[in-house]
Amino acid sequence: MDGFELLSTLRGLPQFSDLPIVMVTSRSGNKHQGKADELGATDYVIKPFDEDRLIALIHKHVRSVRERVLV
Repeated sequence: MDGFELLSTLRGLPQFSDLPIVMVTSRSGNKHQGKADELGATDYVIKPFDEDRLIALIHKHVRSVRERVLV
């Protein structure tokens, strides 16, 4: 199973339909980014990546989930 298959499987399960998913990949082409977007990726990070940017994205998505849960 590759990352796209995992993403598709997770998005098909009700308990994971709203889970933020950040794809971290070496595939930088528009084709792969578009496929990730179609399958429901929340963000797409290309390797090599900036650790601070990835951590910031994770924090952003954690805050977003917390806000949804608290509302």
